[in-house]
Amino acid sequence: MQLRAFFIVASSAAFLAGCASASYKQRDEGITHFGYEQKKIAENEFAIDYYGAKSDSYEKLEELWRKRAEEVCKSKNYQASFARETYEGKTLLLLPPFVYYDKDGWPLLKGKLSCVA
Repeated sequence: MQLRAFFIVASSAAFLAGCASASYKQRDEGITHFGYEQKKIAENEFAIDYYGAKSDSYEKLEELWRKRAEEVCKSKNYQASFARETYEGKTLLLLPPFVYYDKDGWPLLKGKLSCVA
């Protein structure tokens, strides 16, 4: 009975993680790997990449990306360019006796940011 309860809880957690959505956070925060990565390229220039969940749209990622851009530049006065790409996200599904990894292309928004003084 305990083993069955473990599989039900583990399967539910894996399912919910697969249904998760990107939120406004750094990518290395929390248990999911969604969020932004930021790198300074030069004075007032940054690369910001936003990793989304399987269910996220590029429009949602752009909204989150722009929120980060406003914080970095401390205003809405910036120039941006984007590239829509994908990355290999992983959803672990435990369906006893099988373990299945879903490795679809998940949305990734790569952007360059130039803060204008």
